[in-house]
Amino acid sequence: MHYYTFIVPAVANRLAQVRLGFKKSKLVSFSLVICLVVIELMLLLNATTIQRVGAVEATGGIGVYWDSNCTKAVLSIDWETLKPGSVKNVSVYIRNEANETVALSMKTENWDPSSAYTYLTLSWNYMGQPIGIGEVTKVTLTLFISKQVSGITNFRFDIIIEAQTYVIKTIPGDADGDGYVYIKDLAILGKAWRTKIGDPNYDARADFNGDGVIGLLDLAILGKNWRKRSP
Repeated sequence: MHYYTFIVPAVANRLAQVRLGFKKSKLVSFSLVICLVVIELMLLLNATTIQRVGAVEATGGIGVYWDSNCTKAVLSIDWETLKPGSVKNVSVYIRNEANETVALSMKTENWDPSSAYTYLTLSWNYMGQPIGIGEVTKVTLTLFISKQVSGITNFRFDIIIEAQTYVIKTIPGDADGDGYVYIKDLAILGKAWRTKIGDPNYDARADFNGDGVIGLLDLAILGKNWRKRSP
């Protein structure tokens, strides 16, 4: 009888033990993965989710659209499913359909439930710039959900975007009223230099201090606000 006849069965037996242990190890690992997946799904199902819609109303001669060609009007915004602490951005296009230059304002109304107003904040990136007749401007609305939100799974509210006549807020030294103190204003002042009320070249636009005389005091006011813009 050869020596290997005793060795081979022993090796075979050891290999069987290794394979069994490997199978058990794989089974344990697979079971662990399944448990983790189940736990994650339970957490997702139990997590607070907030779903819903905001109606959009445009007033004052403007239109709100989904596309830059202004072919598809925005009647409502579906904010979809939101998580506490999340932020949702939605971009729309606003066209001035009035016969004058306008500025925009935005407000929200009719929150349902009313407590949603405490946890949800709506803002936009519009900075008050004028929108000319027929001009289209892209605006991004941002809805922020507080991390402390509770007891709210659905909500709705109205978004009112309103246009008003754009009024240039002039600053001292802005003789031509374009909201910017620069060369054109200096030219108006220069043309009326050293004149007073009643003189042919007197120009009230350059009488920045209103004393009826255009001179050094007015030049000092223009110089102080040189290259400044209206707020």
